[in-house]
Formats: sequence, C-alpha cells, structure tokens
Amino acid sequence: DMDIVKQLEGFLDAWTSTIASVVEQMLRKTPTGSGPLAEIECWIERSSTLTALLEQLELPQVVQAVAILSKAQIPSLSSFSYHRNELATYQAEAKDNVKFLST
Repeated sequence: DMDIVKQLEGFLDAWTSTIASVVEQMLRKTPTGSGPLAEIECWIERSSTLTALLEQLELPQVVQAVAILSKAQIPSLSSFSYHRNELATYQAEAKDNVKFLST
C-alpha cells in the first residue's frame, strides 16, 4: 500500500535527520573541564548517547519498516543507511575509547 510506504518514508526522513543531528552534536562536544577525568566523561557521554540511539534503530518495528522501504526501493534509504553506518562507526569508536581510557 503506497500510503503506508509514504508514511514510513516520512518516518525514515525524520530518523535520518535525527541521526545526523545527534552525531553532529556529539562530534562538536568537547570535555567540560581539563584533565583525564573530563576526557573520560566526555567519551562516556558520547558512547551512551550514540548507543541509545543505535539501540532504538535496532527495535523490531524500525527494522521491519526499513525492510518494507527497502523492498519498495525508496531512494532516501541510501541516505538513512549512510547516516546509520556513520552512527555505528562513531558509537564503536566512543565505546572503544571509554574502554581504553578506563583501564
């Protein structure tokens, strides 16, 4: 049904904008103080924020919506996929840095 596809496409566009905005905010964020604790806290915040967003994108209803849009060959899916992959890359980096800085 094209009405459902159009509605899902609207959600996809909103998710894409949200991902891009959150990633941009996290990349601009710098430690609020000086020293190693401020650096660790900055990475912890980045990791938890990006992880929370990534977990939302892995919810069954989101995965199902993306699958439907993929079958419908929606052009905006490529932008979503790019930003989702970028989110996953930065989340993994933040997680690794938290692990490294905490040891």
